[in-house]
Amino acid sequence: MHVFLTSSPFGDYRSTQPADFSGWNPANLFMENIKKCWIPNANILYVAADPNNYELNDQISRDFQTKFKESELSFDCLEVCDYRYQIHGDLQFYDVIVLGGGHVPTQNRFLHEINLPEEIQSFKGIVIGISAGSMNCARIVYAQPEEWGETNIPHEKRFLPGLNVCEVNVLPHYNAVKNDIIDGYRLFEDVTFADSYGKHFIVLEDGSYIYVKENSPVLFGKGYLIHDGQMHVLCEKNQYYNLEVLL
Repeated sequence: MHVFLTSSPFGDYRSTQPADFSGWNPANLFMENIKKCWIPNANILYVAADPNNYELNDQISRDFQTKFKESELSFDCLEVCDYRYQIHGDLQFYDVIVLGGGHVPTQNRFLHEINLPEEIQSFKGIVIGISAGSMNCARIVYAQPEEWGETNIPHEKRFLPGLNVCEVNVLPHYNAVKNDIIDGYRLFEDVTFADSYGKHFIVLEDGSYIYVKENSPVLFGKGYLIHDGQMHVLCEKNQYYNLEVLL
């Protein structure tokens, strides 16, 4: 299995400016790495973050088709997995699974409803996580608060069973959310740092990603480590860092 944990691979999160590239963000060797394992004319499954929002899921599916074509990643089909279509033992039909972005706990519940944590263990293809999808790839997911009221959730209940395709806890979009205030608390300094004792959170800026091959995770691009209430830079843009030394 090849696992790509991305932050925002199509442009900066919350930015109103168009990206200066087409398709997937090629920064930090992303296209070189994914093309090495891409199967021509791939069958792709997009797993939605909100299984009830059919209109949004269909629009995202169309956007993904455009992005794959622009990046010259050939495919035969791209199907949507939400409450209209749920996998029933046919995951091996697909070569690529894309886990969409959205609300982490909402997607996490859906993943368990469709039994994906068990189904995906025998999957041999490519898994691409985007934002919440990347976060839900971990064995134990840290559901960083993002909506009002979520800082009231007890610390221990912010950790959820995930897909277990890696050990990495990703926190995406640092460039966009680093100054966020939720329920009157600073998202990172007041909430996430306190939740990090005994944990390793890998914080990504948009355009950075983690590539997990044969259970070996490597960070490509600008990223940080939060551990035991402290944060520091692990890697700069156009560099890479082997995360095995931490996990």
